[in-house]
Order: sequence, then structure tokens, then C-alpha cells
Amino acid sequence: MRQNMSINIKKTTSGVFKQRVFDDAYLSSLTYELALLFRAGIPAADGMAMLAADEPDRRHSKTLNDVAARLESGMPFYDAMSQTPAFPKYMLDMLAVGEASGRLEEVFASLSEYYDGRGRLKRAVRSAVVYPGALAALMLAVAFILVTRVLPVFDDISRQLGLSQSGAARALTDAGRFIGANIAWLLPAAAAAAVIAVILGVALVRRGSVGKSVAAARFAGAMAMSMTSGLDTDRSLELAGELCSDTAARRGIELCKSSLHNGEPFPAAVAASGIFDEFSARMLAVGFRTGSADAAMREIARRCEESAAERVERIAGRLEPALVIVMTLITGFILLSVMLPLMNVMQAL
Repeated sequence: MRQNMSINIKKTTSGVFKQRVFDDAYLSSLTYELALLFRAGIPAADGMAMLAADEPDRRHSKTLNDVAARLESGMPFYDAMSQTPAFPKYMLDMLAVGEASGRLEEVFASLSEYYDGRGRLKRAVRSAVVYPGALAALMLAVAFILVTRVLPVFDDISRQLGLSQSGAARALTDAGRFIGANIAWLLPAAAAAAVIAVILGVALVRRGSVGKSVAAARFAGAMAMSMTSGLDTDRSLELAGELCSDTAARRGIELCKSSLHNGEPFPAAVAASGIFDEFSARMLAVGFRTGSADAAMREIARRCEESAAERVERIAGRLEPALVIVMTLITGFILLSVMLPLMNVMQAL
């Protein structure tokens, strides 16, 4: 049975899995429904056909119908799902483990929790990033209109009144005219600069405390899933390493593997790897002593997800007022540099 399991898992490395169709929210819902169907004793093919019939999305319905047809022909779950690019490699690996160990119901339930946690974390990060980004774009648009449209009008008015603009106002007006005349190439350049800034910002966040919490949450969630499915520690670490995109987390996993091969117990190896903080490592050690390592991993994953979401919210909470203050100062400087000379003229009349 162990040999068949390793063969099945190896087959998932083919190029057919390069495309990803189902997102985390859909996978969480689908695996939860499959767990309920297994618990009710409904045959796999009939259950998948029921889900396909209730699916409003045509593409998803067709995929589920194809899987149901393969199950009806006698294929195991892994083989039936591996022939479509709709399912991620990690899910297929866990299905191979579940079928080999006879624990498919538990695997589907654990997959539902795993993808639900991933989805919550992604939504928290997305919601914390989208609003400051939209606010910055709106404020930059306001500054752009002021410089390219409003300042030239004030310049014309000043000339009609026989006034000369101050140095700052003249520089801003010239800059606005230059931007307006060269918008065709300045706009793509500004967009490219914004993309680079976003990439650099994301990289900095991923290297900081937020990235460490996200990596720890993914590692703990993957390990909890693997342990619940009956997978051995070495293979669990291997699958967890495939899910962690963080370089530091991967180094920690490799260090954990090395410590295990040197005879260290798993909690001590994980603590020495630096993936978890002190409290999470201690919780894992207690879970191993009490025979509840998978439950401890799930709790660690939940806490790491909450920690990452809270850290992202704190960053967003600091970023939003900073953006407002900076753009308010820029806008105020632009208006004052133009309005003050006009006010002096009005007082002299």
C-alpha cells in the first residue's frame, strides 16, 4: 500500500497541473460537501453527480460531471480528479494518501478546513491592501488634475492681471504643462513605477513579521492536514515545503528535516528551525506529548492566520492616515502657491 501511494503522488508532478481553475473558497466548499456525502454513505460517483447537478457555473459543472463519469467507470478518486487541471497538486497528493490509508472522509474534512483558512488569510490581506491602494490612486489623480489642468488656468489669470507667479508656482505650472504634453509616455512609465513599488512593498512585507506569520500558518495547516491523513513526518514536511513560497520557511523546513535525520524529536526539530515562535513551539511539544499533534498544529495554524491578519490590518491602519496627510500637504502646497499671490492682488485693489 505504501508503494502504491508513493507512485500516485509522484504522478501529480506532470505538467497538467500548471493551470489552476478552482480557487480556495470553492475548494473548501467542495471538499466539505464531499466529506458530508462520504459521512452519509452515498457512493462517490452518485455524490459527485449530485454536486455537478447543483453547480450553477457551467465550467465547474462540466468538470464535476467528468469526474463523476470517471468514478462511475471504477476509477479511484485520485485518478478521477488527476485527469483535470481544476484541482491543485497538494489536494491530489492528500487524496492519494487518503485512499491508501482508507481515510478519505477525514482527508476531505481536513482539506475543507485548510482551504478555508487559506481563503480567509488571502481575503484579509487583499482587503487591507486594496483600500490604501485605491486611496493613493485617487489622491494622485487629484494632484494630477490640479497640476495639469488647474494650475495652467491660474497662470493665465495671473498673466491677464499682470502678475508673475512665485518660484514654486512657476515650477509647478511648468511641470504641469510638461506632463500634459508628454502624457503618452509618462503614463505608462508611472504605471510601471507603481507596479515596481507594489512588488517591492510586497517583498518587504513578506520578509517581515507578516510574511513569517503567513508562512507559519501555511506550514502548520499543511502539517495538520498531513498528520490527520496518516502521512509520515518526512512526507508531511516535503508537502509542506512545496506549499511554502517563503524562502526562510523553506530553509527552516530543510533544517527541520536535517534535525530529524540526526535523531532529534519532531517538536525540538521544529523549534530549532525557527518557523514557529516560542509559544507555538511549546504548544506543539505539549501536543506531541499528549498524542494530539494534529490538533495542536491546527490550533497553531489558526493563531498564525489571526496574527497575520492583525499585522496586515495594523500596517494598513498606519498607511491610510499617512497617505491622507502626505497628499493633503501636497494638495495644500499646490493651492497655496497659486492662491497667495492672487490674494495679495485682491487686498491691494
